Amino acid sequence: MRKRTAILTILILFTWNSARATKPSAVQIQRKHFQRGQTAYRLTQFAKALAEYEAALKAKHHPVILFNIAQCHRQLKQYNKALFFYKLYLSERPKASNRRMVERLIAKVKRAIGNVGRLSVVTTPPGATLYLDQSGGKPAGVAPRSCPCVPVNT
Repeated sequence: MRKRTAILTILILFTWNSARATKPSAVQIQRKHFQRGQTAYRLTQFAKALAEYEAALKAKHHPVILFNIAQCHRQLKQYNKALFFYKLYLSERPKASNRRMVERLIAKVKRAIGNVGRLSVVTTPPGATLYLDQSGGKPAGVAPRSCPCVPVNT
């Protein structure tokens, strides 16, 4: 009976230690998502990169990730969000080595925000489903509708 109890205890401890050892730390999860974000960004898959950077930030906060999130928003022409994350990055890293570059990007994003127009769509009869190229094949809304319109070459 003692032998069986000892074997059972060893198995329980081994299983518990194995499960504990396989659980990734917050830093490991952050690194995994950050590396995936880097790969997606290099492949110009900015929406995917953004999702990975956000997951990395959620796993463990680091100011550098804020910069990467801002870059994704800028590439996706989501200028207000890009501006927010650039400013947040600089507030958390006031002595960042890339501060001048980030300040130039902030100026560029502010100019782009000034270039955003509005597109209004009205149909007869009202209620037509609207599709836009940027909506990924999903309905962008129902007419009448007004939405921001960013120049393509910005």
